[in-house]
Amino acid sequence: MNILLPIVSSFILTLIISYILIKKPIAISQPTSRGLHDNDISTSGGIAIFFGYISAAILIINEINIYNISLLSIPFFIVLLGFLDDRYSITKTIRFLFQILLSTLIVVINTIVLLNSTDLSNLWIYILFSIIFFVYFINIYNFMDGIDLIATIQGLFILVGILSYHVLMSNYWNIWILILIPALIAFIIFNYSPAKLFLGSSGSYLIALLVGQEMYIMSTSYLLVGISSNLNDIWVTHLIFILILATIFLADSTYTIIVRFIKKLMDNTSTFFECVQYITTPHRTHNYQKLALLYGSHKKVNLYLFLYNILWCLPLAVICIQMQEYKYLCLLFSYIPYLFWCYINRAGIEDK
Repeated sequence: MNILLPIVSSFILTLIISYILIKKPIAISQPTSRGLHDNDISTSGGIAIFFGYISAAILIINEINIYNISLLSIPFFIVLLGFLDDRYSITKTIRFLFQILLSTLIVVINTIVLLNSTDLSNLWIYILFSIIFFVYFINIYNFMDGIDLIATIQGLFILVGILSYHVLMSNYWNIWILILIPALIAFIIFNYSPAKLFLGSSGSYLIALLVGQEMYIMSTSYLLVGISSNLNDIWVTHLIFILILATIFLADSTYTIIVRFIKKLMDNTSTFFECVQYITTPHRTHNYQKLALLYGSHKKVNLYLFLYNILWCLPLAVICIQMQEYKYLCLLFSYIPYLFWCYINRAGIEDK
């Protein structure tokens, strides 16, 4: 089938459903003291991205098997979970349990397909850590979706980076990335500041799941080859390549979480459990949120982060692949400036 039809379908359907969600909201994000918007805004825009992506996926799937079924069903359940949270604010425990379940399914199914075997006995530690990372990535993506465009733009950057690598190194056009990108671009039209539609939990969960899946496939495929060969170093290189592309979200969220946890722990009246609860409560102390408050503009913040990605992270990611002996240095150079940026902006610390 011509790939153009699924791409157009992904874009157009996302566009149409986004417009419908604005005109007929099914979930509303109301202003709070912890948010950065002043008006009621229609949310749960991830539903539009889901339908755009799934419409394209249905067009390109030519056989029914467990992998293709998972490609359709797991995104559906993660979007459903996010929508229920957007609409009814479900408990953290329920969210967490379903995130673990869906992350486990996506990791195990993709590993079985990549390995072409159901014998995962030699990989259980790697799979366990991958599930933990997936759950973490889904949650930090939700944490970082606090200003217009940021989650969509970052997802696009990672996807385009992975796609470009595949095309330039092996002339491989990843069809799943190709049908997700137009859905994200269509959503940007309505999420551009001032936003008319928010991603909501349904959107941040979905993008994190699909982007995380592509990150996992890229790194894990080389690991599985390296099990019986000398290619383990190549796996590490590609893992670092992915971590560099995801610098902003991983550095900002992790730094903020650690600082907030330590600050709460230093309060002698707080238990360890209270500290854990504290870091999961809504706030606006991420570096990007501090920048938005400082400049009073979501557009400026997105521009600065985009420039950091394009002018700093992307060249380092390329060097990591082309000059693999410097991969660890590239990783450090990617994260240290952003972590310092977090430090000077007092990320994780409430302003008095």
